[in-house]
Amino acid sequence: MEVDEYIDEVHGSLLSSGLEPTDTFVAGRSALAGRRSDFRWRWFGSRLHTAVLVTRFEDGAGRDMLDAFLAAAVTWAVEHRGGGSLGLQSGVAAVAAVVMPDLSPQARAWATEPHGRRFAAVAYPVAVGLGRGEVVQPKRMLIGAIFTPFLRGLVGDVLGAPLATG
Repeated sequence: MEVDEYIDEVHGSLLSSGLEPTDTFVAGRSALAGRRSDFRWRWFGSRLHTAVLVTRFEDGAGRDMLDAFLAAAVTWAVEHRGGGSLGLQSGVAAVAAVVMPDLSPQARAWATEPHGRRFAAVAYPVAVGLGRGEVVQPKRMLIGAIFTPFLRGLVGDVLGAPLATG
C-alpha cells in the first residue's frame, strides 16, 4: 500500500471512529487530523479531548524531526480541543502518527518510548511502517497511563484497521 492510499483509508477510519477529520498543517507539514471528546467515569470522571494527527515522513527521518512533530501535535490538540479549560478533570491526548514506507530504527525507538511531562496533555507517538504493515506505539506511558487502553484501542481502530484491509 502506498502512503497516500493509506492516509485516504485513515480518513475513513477517523469518520467511523467518531473523529472529525480535517486537513491541517502541523510543524510545517501537511497532516490529516481528527478529534473528539470522551467522558468516562473510569477515568475518575475526566473528559479527554483526543486528537489524531497523521503525516508522512521519509524513512530516514531523524529524532529531532519526529520530536518536533510530536510537540507541535500536542500544541495543535490543545488549541483545537473545542473549548473548556485543562485541569484535573479535563485533558488532551495527541496521537501523533508518522507514516513511512518502511520504519527506520529511529522512528521505531521514538514510538516505543513514553513522552511528555506537560500538565493535562498526553503525547502519544505512533509510527506506521507500510512495508511490513506494522504500527508501533509506546509500551508504557509516563503521564496519562489511565488512558492507555483507550488510546491503544483508538490506534487499532484508526491506524491499524486500514492495514488489515489493504
